[in-house]
Amino acid sequence: MTEEQREKAALFRYGVIGSLVSGELYHGELKKKIRELCKRRYTIPYSARSTVGFGTIEEWLHNFRRDGIEGLKPCCRSDKGSIRTIRPDLKETIITWRVEHPRMAAQTILDTLVARNLMKPNEVSRTNVYRLFQQCLPERLASKTGKEQKRFVHRYPSDCWQADTMYGPYIKEGKTGRARRTYLIAFIDDSSRLKDTEAYRHCRSLLP
Repeated sequence: MTEEQREKAALFRYGVIGSLVSGELYHGELKKKIRELCKRRYTIPYSARSTVGFGTIEEWLHNFRRDGIEGLKPCCRSDKGSIRTIRPDLKETIITWRVEHPRMAAQTILDTLVARNLMKPNEVSRTNVYRLFQQCLPERLASKTGKEQKRFVHRYPSDCWQADTMYGPYIKEGKTGRARRTYLIAFIDDSSRLKDTEAYRHCRSLLP
C-alpha cells in the first residue's frame, strides 16, 4: 500500500471516529455512540466491506488518542497475526494476571496494572487484550475446583449470606381495606444458594 493510499485510509478512519474525539463522552455514552456508528454503511477505501465492527472502531479510537492521525494509517507487516502494540514484558504480565485471576475482566486487569505503575493509561486497548487472550489462552480457564464459578460467587457455604427482596402481590386488608404491596424477603447462602429464611411483608424490612 502506497503512502497516499495509507493517508486516504487514515482520513476515512478519522471520519468515522471524528464524533468520538470531538467531545468528552462518558463510558456508557461512548459505547452507545460506537454502536450507532456500527449500524451505518460506509464506502471503505480498498475494501469490499461496507460496515465497521465495534472492536475495530474502538481500536481506531485508541490508536488515534495514542499516535494521532499516524496511528490511523494501515500498516502492512510481515508479522501479521502477532500483537505488536503490546510490549513483550507487558504481554507476559497480562497473561500471568489472567492465569492467576481467571474470572477478572480484561478492563479490570488493565486498570490494576495502571494502578501498580506496570503500564501507562491507554497504553493497551481492551480489544488487543482480548486478542492476546485468544492467541495465548485459546481455552477458557477453569477454576481451581474444576467447576464453573460465576463472578463474585463464594466457594464455600456460609462464607457469605445475602438478603434479597422482590416485589410480591397486592393484598387487601380485610374485606373493604385498601390493597397494599407486599415484598418477598429472603436470606440466601451465596455458595449453595440455600434459602435460610423467607417471608412476605408490607415493607422492605424483616424488622417490625
